[in-house]
Amino acid sequence: MKTIIISDIKSNKDSVITYGLRLAKQLETEAEVMHPIDPRVHQGAYGAVSDSQSVTPGSTFSHEEAIFREKEGVKKDLDKLLSAEASRLNYPLKVEVQVEQESINEAVKNKVEKNNDNIFVISAEPDGKIFHSKPEILETIKNNRATCLIVPPGNLSISLKKILIPVDFHASRMDTLSELHPFFQKIRPYIVAVDVAENGNYTEKELKSQNWKELASDILPHTKISTVTLEGDDYSSTIAAFCNRNTPDLFLIALQKQNPVKRIFSKNGLEKLIYKVNVPILFYHI
Repeated sequence: MKTIIISDIKSNKDSVITYGLRLAKQLETEAEVMHPIDPRVHQGAYGAVSDSQSVTPGSTFSHEEAIFREKEGVKKDLDKLLSAEASRLNYPLKVEVQVEQESINEAVKNKVEKNNDNIFVISAEPDGKIFHSKPEILETIKNNRATCLIVPPGNLSISLKKILIPVDFHASRMDTLSELHPFFQKIRPYIVAVDVAENGNYTEKELKSQNWKELASDILPHTKISTVTLEGDDYSSTIAAFCNRNTPDLFLIALQKQNPVKRIFSKNGLEKLIYKVNVPILFYHI
């Protein structure tokens, strides 16, 4: 397993690179900072204003030169940040830096194909260079079945002790907990499972939650589990509001073809979560 941090070194927000390094240290994994440079963004000749210190006034440089200069600039900025963070955090592992000419979709796809156990750390705020919108972040995650941790800029806490998981208490399948058992066993979190009662079916949902909790406790016998039934008209908004009120360390969404959560969360619902939830969100594919 490797923690792969998608660089946001060009963002005007607080970088998530520090969070990613701390996470890799806690999980005891190798760390890599990946900064793909999409060639489609660098087309045509660039003027001297792009690099006034190294280009003769009035001259221009080619597409290849633009890519080269972009790579060198990114590497320089990353080396400076990583040196400072490694010293401050007493970081024990070597951090690999990869700056290549490719799209973010290609970069993530290649990494997943080589090792689908990797976890990607991505800023929740698009930097305008690698990611241009939040829907693009979500599409990259879904298209490549990548395990991704979406982190709000400025978040430095890497405690993973309290995890909020949206579920369907009517479902008897426990695929999410079964697949994530090794992960839960390692960090031993307190799991809060939450569902939303719509159309006045609160009592029925509450009864189902007890059965769900018993099944979950059989799978994770040494993990503290609690269930919460909420009332609301909009599933995503209700869940997001509850999450922000209770500030768990992690919000976990498991995605699979037949997963009840996928039925509950439409595409728009998932986008709402990225916009509204102010804690790290882990997207996990089963």
